[in-house]
Amino acid sequence: MRHRHAIRFFLLFLLLPLADASPADTGDITDDRIRSIISSVDTATRQRNVDGIVIHFAPDCVITLNIPGPTGRQIIRMNVQEYRANLQQGFSAATEYTYHREGLKIEIAPGGKRARVTDQVVEVITINRQTIKSVTQETAIFELRAGKILITSLEGVVLSMEPGGRHVS
Repeated sequence: MRHRHAIRFFLLFLLLPLADASPADTGDITDDRIRSIISSVDTATRQRNVDGIVIHFAPDCVITLNIPGPTGRQIIRMNVQEYRANLQQGFSAATEYTYHREGLKIEIAPGGKRARVTDQVVEVITINRQTIKSVTQETAIFELRAGKILITSLEGVVLSMEPGGRHVS
């Protein structure tokens, strides 16, 4: 009986760090922690899991999209709730969606409390039988807040948006 309790305690001790869905809940920002968060965001994006994406955003995060328009570039600013609603609407309307990230660069500020991450995101989305491929240059700022690493700013500059494209997993 005592042995069984010791095993339970040992298993609980091993699994306790995994109880929080966020991989970054103590300590400074590290390259591995940022990569883990990005991996989680990428997985949630591929699964069209909006909550799994925005859980990594600070409540006061500002999302800025710079997109080409018919009369020039258009800048759209959103808070997390607006971004969440836009993601949900897009994912709901899409019959097919593929996504991948390229050229990931992580720069951690001295002191380990802030990081700047840049990359390019390639998306192919089909809505109403129309397929569009986009390439977006992303810059995200990660900050350590109350022991958690959160995205506090996300800027996306759409480099290209064109009809067509193939869905590749």
